[in-house]
Parts: sequence; structure tokens; C-alpha cells
Amino acid sequence: MRLLAAGIHDKACKELAGRMAALGEQVMTLVAVDTNARLQEVQDVVVAAKALLDRVALGQDPSAEVCALVEQTAGWQRWWPWGSWSRRLFWGKFPRELEQTLPDDAQAVKEICALLAEEGRREALQRALEQYHPPEQLSVWELHMAFNGDEALLPQIRRLVDGEGLPPLPRHYAGREEEAKALTEALQKRSLLLHGPAGFGKSSLAADVAAQLMRSGAMASRALWVDLREAGSAEEVEARFSAALGVQMENPQQVTKCNAAARILAALRGLAEKAGGDGGSSSSAVAVVVVVDNAEDALVQPAAAEALRGVVQKVLAEAPTVRLLLTSRIPLGGGLAVTERHVGPMSPDMAARVIQAAALDLTIDQAARVAAACRYVPLVLNLVAEALAFERLTLKVRRALHKEALAYLAVFPSAFDVGAAAAVFDFEQNHPKPHEVLSVLHQYGVLQRADRQQRYIMHMLVWEHVAKLGAPGDDTFQHRAEGRFVRHMLSLLRDWADDWKRHSTLALAQAQQADLGLLFELLQGLTLEHGVDVAAAALDLTDKVADLLAALGLLQQMRGPCEALLAQLESAGPGAAELPPDVEKAVASVLYMLGVVHLTDKRYAGAEAATQRSLDLRRHALGPEHCDTIALMSSLASCLQARGRYEGAEPLYCQALELRQRILGPEDPDTIASMGDLAGFLKIRGQYAEAEPRFRLALELGQRVLGLEHQETINTIKSLAGCLQARAGLDLQPATGSGCDDGGKLRQRGLSEDQRRQLEEAETLWYKSG
Repeated sequence: MRLLAAGIHDKACKELAGRMAALGEQVMTLVAVDTNARLQEVQDVVVAAKALLDRVALGQDPSAEVCALVEQTAGWQRWWPWGSWSRRLFWGKFPRELEQTLPDDAQAVKEICALLAEEGRREALQRALEQYHPPEQLSVWELHMAFNGDEALLPQIRRLVDGEGLPPLPRHYAGREEEAKALTEALQKRSLLLHGPAGFGKSSLAADVAAQLMRSGAMASRALWVDLREAGSAEEVEARFSAALGVQMENPQQVTKCNAAARILAALRGLAEKAGGDGGSSSSAVAVVVVVDNAEDALVQPAAAEALRGVVQKVLAEAPTVRLLLTSRIPLGGGLAVTERHVGPMSPDMAARVIQAAALDLTIDQAARVAAACRYVPLVLNLVAEALAFERLTLKVRRALHKEALAYLAVFPSAFDVGAAAAVFDFEQNHPKPHEVLSVLHQYGVLQRADRQQRYIMHMLVWEHVAKLGAPGDDTFQHRAEGRFVRHMLSLLRDWADDWKRHSTLALAQAQQADLGLLFELLQGLTLEHGVDVAAAALDLTDKVADLLAALGLLQQMRGPCEALLAQLESAGPGAAELPPDVEKAVASVLYMLGVVHLTDKRYAGAEAATQRSLDLRRHALGPEHCDTIALMSSLASCLQARGRYEGAEPLYCQALELRQRILGPEDPDTIASMGDLAGFLKIRGQYAEAEPRFRLALELGQRVLGLEHQETINTIKSLAGCLQARAGLDLQPATGSGCDDGGKLRQRGLSEDQRRQLEEAETLWYKSG
């Protein structure tokens, strides 16, 4: 408000202040007409608040000087798109100003400052915290995810710094020192696969080895953790690598097996170069270690196995500064040059040490007998050690509650946080809070930390045991848990979809692809026992959700869910006289999604029929100028365009753009998308002169609103480049390799000056788009 009250915004702000003052006087008049004691109290509060605001207004206001400085340094347009000031503000004051935040813990602040005195550790902490937002931002949500209030700050920061990118080791992890040392030495020379049965500690051992490589200083300076649990398709494998690398997936229609692996390779090489390796073939020093956990889930599915092996092959051949450390219950196969190391049970002496360290009152002989009963299997040893350390027998009163909690949590196919757990729990109000339940289960050892964020995961053997025991209570327990999971995931989908064009939102969604896969499966078989309102679930499948799923490469998986939901919603038959209003809107929503799925699958007749019917329903239920109705105009235009019916597509594109400009404004992302849609249509029709200025305007607005690195902006850059090529009468492909300059000169021979300019600009745009 202070910035608004100065410079170019001064007049507008004063007018606003005047209207607010007049409104305040009206409120005071209304309050004064009644002497009722309650109204008198309200009047006292209003007077006190007004006096307080008056005192604040008298304070010295430096905003005029701020505005003048900004105007002198290229104006607001130069500074507004860049949010790096907030990031610099935080990191510039952290950790030294913790003394003000934690005045009663000066020793802890001193130790934190000493820990982060080295620049490399500060940078490691920044990378560990900035998980989902672009580098210019640091969100409160990220801080919330990284730290919990149940533990002192110093050990949490130390774990983030020392094990950046890796999950924390179990509390009683021990007994593998020599094995870890040997694997660390071997990993410096070649990539490895840790192969062994479930529960034998492959994941913990891999995290330990990767952390040792990082702590060595002279070796790897970056680590990535790629969890392939429940990754049963090529798209999911790519999504897990993309999420770990923080890169956005491309349109699945444009991605082949080769270029998906190439994109991952390029990101890994770039990371290796930043981490100290040259990213190319001239160096064999380890710069980045990538742990690929639970590889067996991908290897048992042919398409996913081929995708994984493709990535491994690319990295082995073209990224010598990157080391892969895979864990799997089955061999990798494919004849790849990855050394396999078998992981077996612990030695009896080491196993006894683990038990005795957890229960100090046990003799070494007693600990040895306990270890023998555990068959020296690391997971079983850890569970027993945690139980002994936590004095399990004193908690019998809550044992039933914890069993019930585990049964609820078994619905998650991958990692979950406190919010997700709270969504599926069905406890009475007097029960412990969700974070307390998770904390106890973690201390028992039945839950593990999935990463350095506040997320948990259930080991696969524990999950299988819980599933085998079945749910407590009645036969509908499992269905109710699944129903709550469905409602939770649909809510998340809508939240993500409302802001899906941000890089951080896509990163969040990519990290939960296993959950999305289960959601799609459950939507195909909803029953009354699930307790899910089918119409409400259908309404959650908004147009923006379709856009989000397309960006994630998951849209085609929605065909089954859409057909199942439609069958339930139209149980009276699609020819019923009239549907209830809520059901009518729900049917329209599902039909829209189904139309987009058909269009993606190139079933154009089915796409047009579903989209036309959805548009008719929305016009009736929502009106012709509702945002959802306008979205269907663009979608129907795309269907007509795909079928070659250009005369019907063009007026729909134009109408959608005109309505969005008038209703949403010219800088709304949907308006920019409509502008790009119309420009693309004109380009396909060969009307390059009309398409080019529209592409340029869409690009200008996209850079300002979405940012240069957003996929929509990159797509617009490529489209503009293609338009310029076409105007020059060329079949341009971006030049690669050492012959780039010569190829450019050859292509320019015999061209007019205008054609040469267009060619040069097109090449520049191609390279700019990456």
C-alpha cells in the first residue's frame, strides 16, 4: 500500500483512500443509530482501529524514494518479473538473525552459524530447501516441509546439509561399515547395482554409500534419489527422473523413447557440469551420484524396463562423471555394463551389536539370540531395535489405534505427508493428532522417512504384511479408506490444476505419479461402499485438470475412468429427458475430459461427438460466456481442425479469444493460450503473415506472465520459429554438430534479405527454446 501511495499510483491510491474513508463514515453512522451495548462495543473497536491506522499513517513513508529509484533503474517492468529479492533477503539474513528468532537458545544458534560458515554447506542447504519452486523463490511451504516442530533445529539442518538429496538413514542403522566402504570405493570407478531380497537393507546401504561419496569432498558433490516404486510404465519412469532433476516433462505426443532418455541425459550432464565435472567425455571424476531405488518395479514391466535401461545406457555411454547406484530384487538385464553386488543378511556379530545398541540392558549373548531369531535380516533387526528402544510394551493402550492407522496408510502406494495421512484417517476427535500417530509409527520403525522433507513411506515388506492382515473392524473398511484417498487426490488435482502452469506445481504432481495411478484405477470401480459422490468426483475433473494431466503425460490413462464415471452418471441412459443440474454439469465435465482423451489418441470422430455434447450441456447449465463453456469452444475447434473442417474451426477459435479477452483480460494465461491456438490455426492454413504477429504477441505476454522457462512459452517460441521458417519458404531444422555454421551459410545462399533475416531469427528462436 505504501508503494501504491507514491509516484505514478499516487492519484489512484488517494481516490481509493477517499472511498474507504466515506465507507468508514457510513459504518460509524450505522453503528451510532443504536445504543445497544453490543453495538457500542463494536463502535469502540472501530474507533480504536481508526486511531491506530491514523498513527501508522503519520509514520515516515520512504516509498516515494523507492519509486524514484525503481523508475531510474529501468522502471517497474524491469523489476516486477524477478522475485529474487525475496530469496536474497532470506538467505542474506540466515542464519545470523536466528538470534532474534531464538533468543533463548543462543548456543544452538552459535552451532548453526558455525555449521553453515562454509559457503558450500550454505549452498547445499539452499538446494535442499528449494525443492519445488524456481531458484528465485523460497516458499514458506518448502520451509514447512523441510522442518518439523518435534525436533531441535540444529540436527535437522545438519541432516539436510550432510545428506542433501538423500533419505535419512534409519535411527539404528549400523553394522554395514565395511561393506559401505568397499562399495564407495567401487562406485568411484563404475556404476553399481545392489541386488538382493526385500528387507535386506539395499536402500539404506545405497543411501549410506551415496552420502559417503558426498562427504568425501573430493568426490561427488551432488546426489539424486530416484524412487521407482510402483513405476510401471515408460512415462512414469521418465516422470520420476524428471521430478528428481527438477525438469518439466514434454508433451507425450512429442516424446519418443530416444529423446526422453536424451532429455534426462542432458539434465544430468548439466547438473554434473555445475557440480564440478565437465559433463562430457573428458573426465571420469565423480561429480553426481544418482541412486535409483526399487528398480524391480520398473523391470517387471516391459515398457518401463526398456525406458529404464535406455536411460542407464545413455548415462553409461555419455556421462562419465555421473555414477548410477541401482537397487533391485531382480537383475537389471539388457547386457549393460553395470557391476552387480549381492546384498545379503548381516553378520551375526554386527546384528547383535545393532540389537544391543538399542537395548543397553541386554547382554551380548541375549542380543545374539534376538539377532538369530531375526535371521540377521536388516529390516527385521531394525524393527525389533526400534521397538526395544521405544519401550513398545508401555503403549499397549494405543496398539489398536496404531494398527488401524497402518491399515489406513496402506492405501498409499508411495510416500505421504501429514496432510495426506490426516485426509485418510477416520479417527474420533479425542484421538491423537495425525502427526503424533505418524511420529509413534516412525519410532516403532514401521514407517520410514521417505526423504529429507516431512514425508513418510512404508517399507514394501511391512506394506505387504499389513495388507495380508487385512483391515480391522468391518468388511467395508478398505473401501472407506480408498474412498477417502480418492477424495484427497481429487482435491489435490484441483489445487494443482488451478496453478499447473507454474514449474513448482508440475514438480509436485510429478512426484506423486504413483498416487495418481491408483486414483485412476479406483475411479473405474467406485461403489457405494467407497462413500464417494460420483457427480462431485466428476466435477473435480475440470478443464484445467485435463491440461495438467496432458502436461504430465497421463491424459490417456483417463479413458477408463471417464467411461466408468459416465456410465454411472447416465444410469438412466444418455437419452433421458433431462438430467438434474448437478448431474448435467458433471456429465459435461466428464465428456470434456473424454473428448480431450479421444483427441490425444487421434480418434477424431469420437472427440468431436463428446466435445460437442459437452458444449451443448454447458451452454444450457452454465451459460454461453462461462469460462468452462469458452474452454469447450477451443476444444471443439481443435477437433474440427484435426478433421480438416477449417471453416467450422476458425470462428470458434476467434470467438473463444474474443470472449476471453473481454472477460478474463489480455494477460490471463487462458487468453494467451487462445491467442496461440488461433495463431497456430492460421499457420496450418498457410496464413503466415496473419499468424506471425499473433505468435509474437502471445510470446511477449507469455514471457511476462508465465516466464521464459515455462513450457507454454517454449512451445510458443518453437511455433514462432516454425512460422518464420515457413514464411521464408524453408524446411529448417535446428543445426547440430560441428557443421552448424557451414550449414547455416549454405541455407542462406540465394535468399532475399527478408528471407535471410527470418531464417536467422528462426534459428535463434530454436536455440532459445532448447
